[in-house]
Amino acid sequence: MLLLSALAPLPARAEIYKYVDANGNVTFTDVPRKGEKAAKVYDLPAGPLDAARPKEVRKRAAGYGPANFPRISPAAQRKRDDLRMRILDDELARERKDLAQARASLARAQHPLPGEQATSPSFLARLKRLRDAVNRHQQNIGAIQQEISLVR
Repeated sequence: MLLLSALAPLPARAEIYKYVDANGNVTFTDVPRKGEKAAKVYDLPAGPLDAARPKEVRKRAAGYGPANFPRISPAAQRKRDDLRMRILDDELARERKDLAQARASLARAQHPLPGEQATSPSFLARLKRLRDAVNRHQQNIGAIQQEISLVR
């Protein structure tokens, strides 16, 4: 019996500290900093037994944030998400167009200009700039697609 009670999980607590530095950067941590004052401390019981949690913590957990956190209706959130999707779709279309133009420019620039050597610094710098533009547009497209997947 003693062995079984030793294997039972013990309730845990999580204290979350919020610090704001001189530049306004916000840091959340579970480790208190000596000599610094936390702007706000969240003391949340952890564990599967919700009944063991204090009423205020259960209330906050049900609302996914502090009790005074502003709430919006599901319809308003849908409107915001729809607007965000339109913006992201527009950005994606623009980036795809810019990528096509950057690829076309790179394809045209694969050969040195008349009187220019393939090893000349100006030719190599131009190719690098055009390759960088292609890579930047590809990365932007990937980031936008990832953002779209989070909205859907």
